Amino acid sequence: MLTILILFGLRFMIYTRDHYPPHIHVLKEVVGAKIGIYPEIYIMENRGLSDKDLKIALEVCEKNQELLLEKWVEFHGEIE
Repeated sequence: MLTILILFGLRFMIYTRDHYPPHIHVLKEVVGAKIGIYPEIYIMENRGLSDKDLKIALEVCEKNQELLLEKWVEFHGEIE
């Protein structure tokens, strides 16, 4: 696991042995969500993040999409 950002109590991570489509995992304590980062930002799965935290996570992903995609490509190769 690679932590890309920690903001607002949320940890934004890429699992180095993960799968397509490009996405990140957002964790807070014992709950989390999976957010797609290409071609747009979207919720793939929510496992307990509050509406407020999910909204913050989406906003952080929008503002940092380029960085998140760079890191995804670094570990998983080019985006198809």
